[in-house]
This record gives sequence, C-alpha cells and structure tokens, in this order.
Amino acid sequence: MWSWLLILYTIYVPIFTVLWIVEITLIIVHRKDFTSSYYFYFVFCGVMSLINEITINFGTRLPLFPEVNSYYGAVPWIQRGTFPTLLYAIAHFFGAVHEFTNIFIAINRATSIIVPQSHDKIWRFGIPISCILIVLIGYGGSWYLFDSPSFFLDLPYGEVTYYIMVSDTRKHPEVSNSLNGLIVALVSPAISLTLYVNAIFFLRRKWKLKIIRTEFSLLLLGLMSMLTCLPLAFQQLYFYVNSDDVSQEEALRLFQMLPWLFDLRFFSPTVLILITDSNMRGKFLSLFPTRQNATPVFVIASPQTTTSS
Repeated sequence: MWSWLLILYTIYVPIFTVLWIVEITLIIVHRKDFTSSYYFYFVFCGVMSLINEITINFGTRLPLFPEVNSYYGAVPWIQRGTFPTLLYAIAHFFGAVHEFTNIFIAINRATSIIVPQSHDKIWRFGIPISCILIVLIGYGGSWYLFDSPSFFLDLPYGEVTYYIMVSDTRKHPEVSNSLNGLIVALVSPAISLTLYVNAIFFLRRKWKLKIIRTEFSLLLLGLMSMLTCLPLAFQQLYFYVNSDDVSQEEALRLFQMLPWLFDLRFFSPTVLILITDSNMRGKFLSLFPTRQNATPVFVIASPQTTTSS
C-alpha cells in the first residue's frame, strides 16, 4: 500500500514536468514574441531543473519510501558502484549550474533596469560568456565527486529501512563536501538578492520609461524564483551548523524534507511565469481555446391580423 505522500508525488511531479516542457516549447516555437534575453536563461534553467528532478527522484525521493526502495539494497550495481557515483556527482554539478544561472539571471534583470539602452548589446556577448562560466563554476564545485565512490547507505528505523545517498570523499581531504554545498546554496541568493535590490532602487527613478515597465514583470519573476531557493539554503545551513548534534530521527526528518524543498526550487518558475508574464500567460491559454456556444436567438413574430372580405 503506497503512502499518500508517494501518491501525491506521482501526481504533481509529472504535471509540473509537463508544464516545464510546454513552456520551454512555447518559447522556442514563438521565439519572435519572446525576444528578451531573459527567456534564454528561463529555458536554460528549465532544462537544468528537469535534469535535477530526474536525479532527485532516483537519488533522494524514491530511497525514502520503503514501498519502492527495496531495489536500493537488493541490486548491487544500484547500491554501490558507477551508478550512484555518477548520480551523486551529476546531481551536484547540475545543482550548482542551476544556482549560478540564477546569479546571471539577476545580472540580466539588473542591466535591463539600470542600463536599458545597452542591455541588448551587453547580452549579445554576455550569454555565451555566462554559459562558459556557469559550466566551469559548476564543475569547479563538483569535480572531486566524479572519482569519489558514492553509495546508498541503509538507515534502519523501526520496522522499515530508508536509503540515503552519500559520497566517500576521503580521496580529497582538502575538500569539505558539506561546506562546499552550503557555499553554493548561500552565495547565489546573496549575490542575486543584492542585484535585485539595486535594480529595484533604480526602478523608482526610471519607471516612466516604457522599456522599464516592460521588463518589470521579468524582474519580478526572477526575484520570486530566487526567493523560492531560500528554504533549501536555510535547511542546509541548519544541518551544517548542527550536524554534530542532530539525532537520527531529526536527520531522517530533514532528509524527508529535501524532495519538497527541491520541488519548490525547481518547479516554482513554471507557475510564477504564468502569474507575472502576460506574454507567456497568453500563449499558454491559447492552447486551450474556449468553445463559444452560440446563444440561441428567439424571434418572436408579431401577430398578424387577417381580414376577410
């Protein structure tokens, strides 16, 4: 018998996955209508989010459900070896890529407000340069995991067994995996929030410009998307600070919160863009044409008086 949480996951995860794919497709198909350079990063973030969700489902979510996690202890190549090692490394790489993409989204939104006349020129070269930097930074934060053996650690609790994916990083004693993850989680929101605050400050003085009003909805979208990353960052900070004092029960509870926090982080932009961006909202609603039922018109004939001669 599946738990209600697992049933809930099997419902909303596919729905939001399809929503990401639909929105990415709309931007690509109607790219002439989505001309802002922001939409490139939205699509890029969407692809990263979908990859991250795949790694989360197999590496974090399913191992925490005894109803379906028996394979993690029964199949040797799943529990140990190349599969968990690559899964763990790829998850951290694309997670870091996603976080630092948010920084460049914040820079993109800031330049659209602070220097609107030069914004397009800046990002004509800024997009390819940022992509290279994002990949290099992502690899810089996860390179040591690709040759550090990872495995699914069984965690018996009462009558059930949970599995948690961990990595043996003793080959790289100079690197602290938990500290590295914390830095990645905190640096992005700190830099992004600073940029958004500065952009909003300039927004007050330039609101009369039409181009500024047009870019405001995308600024709001970027800011709200960044804020949804904060709960996960705060959880990682709490776990790092209290790692020596966390009981097994509390650690398990924190791990069970991870899928929810990851979903908030990776799925929220799909809803936020429909709320803040009228362009996307219009294209999305056009996929569901409403049938207009013709209103029946009743013609009341006036009585005619017939006269007989």
